[in-house]
Amino acid sequence: MQCWRTGDGQIVRRVLTGRSSAFLVSNGEYHVLIDTGHAIGYAQLQKNLARLRVPQEKLSACILTHAHYDHAENAHRIKSAYATTLIIQQEEAGYLSRGENPMIYGTTHFVRSLTNLLGKRVFARASYPPATADRTFDETLDLSPFGVNAYALHTPGHSAGSASVIVSGEIALAGDALFGVFPNAAFPPFADLPLVLIESWKKLLDTGCTLFLPAHGGAVTRDVLEREYEKYRKRAEAHSGADQRPIF
Repeated sequence: MQCWRTGDGQIVRRVLTGRSSAFLVSNGEYHVLIDTGHAIGYAQLQKNLARLRVPQEKLSACILTHAHYDHAENAHRIKSAYATTLIIQQEEAGYLSRGENPMIYGTTHFVRSLTNLLGKRVFARASYPPATADRTFDETLDLSPFGVNAYALHTPGHSAGSASVIVSGEIALAGDALFGVFPNAAFPPFADLPLVLIESWKKLLDTGCTLFLPAHGGAVTRDVLEREYEKYRKRAEAHSGADQRPIF
């Protein structure tokens, strides 16, 4: 398991890899899980939590960065297996309670054509067991009551209620707000509101974090995100009017 440590001793581990990652933030005693991954990865997720000796009562919270199935498919299982508080941004709570995916669109010509052609059918088939959030939030949520030095931050754009988790002002667990699949790039191939997503990048940079861990791909450094932000900010300025889903 990949591991990162902040200056104040918070530990971030990637506890699930593959098509979509999940992370665990720990302070040595309490633990907060960020995302739950696909159903196919649940056995590995449980195995890794057991290896880390995370007891049922010490998984104090599970935060979903958004309600897409590849992040939330195991949420109901985590709630059943651990005495945890399930948290999601308020605009995603309804989708989670129905096991429904918020629709997204492609940000390039090729991916947009695929989502226009297949998106609704694919997303309908990708429904998942519903789960009820125990806690929702609007813009931010302090996670110190759950035992870690971190907070959840609303970073919309990929979906309306997408969120990130900021750990010690150093590491951002960014969900699908950015991708780390290609070197020196961060713009995701899917986003409901790409112009809003670029604004969320500014919010992430304003946290002061130096490392950004997306759910897909590897870590994105601050200098890469700063360059990407400037590039796409300029492209966004070229789009005016009511078009919130431009092709980039």
